[in-house]
Amino acid sequence: MRRLFFIHLAIHQAGHACVLHTHMPYASALCCVERFELAMCHQNSLRFADDIAYDPAFNGLVLDNTEGDRLVSVMGDKRVLMHKHHGVIVCGASVAEAFDDLYYLERAAEVQVIAMSTGSPLCTISKEIGEQFRRDMESDGGKARWAQLHYDARLRELARDDWRKHFAQDKRIMHPYEDRVMFPAAH
Repeated sequence: MRRLFFIHLAIHQAGHACVLHTHMPYASALCCVERFELAMCHQNSLRFADDIAYDPAFNGLVLDNTEGDRLVSVMGDKRVLMHKHHGVIVCGASVAEAFDDLYYLERAAEVQVIAMSTGSPLCTISKEIGEQFRRDMESDGGKARWAQLHYDARLRELARDDWRKHFAQDKRIMHPYEDRVMFPAAH
């Protein structure tokens, strides 16, 4: 666990409030192919246009501050780092923003990996459309507002699931054909 400290400490010291470092399957899969990049081939990808740093060096286990400092240098002013042979790091001004970026990065990577599996070349979106997408996204209250709405919805979902789990333990309402509890649809 100390290895994580070296990476996170350096990134936090660079001024990021929240640092999420994961090995989610689709984003990590993109880190394991020769041309490891998130292609601008889907609307979710456009959220990250010109905001991803790519680190082609995998130096094994992180055992001291040197690697954390190197990763900060590679990231520069980008909020996402794709680390070859490893995984991704997503930074945000809040937990909500970092979570939202991580969620949509994995969705974008999933679409790309599935598209790549067809064997057909990826069809990328023009830089002009990508720039317009970013302007439109900011004009609607910005990414921070969207991220907070998404994060709050996920927290409500977790709270509801916890309630349902607790309620299910009471075994009050049983499904007539299975040994499981039925719940009314959420409104």
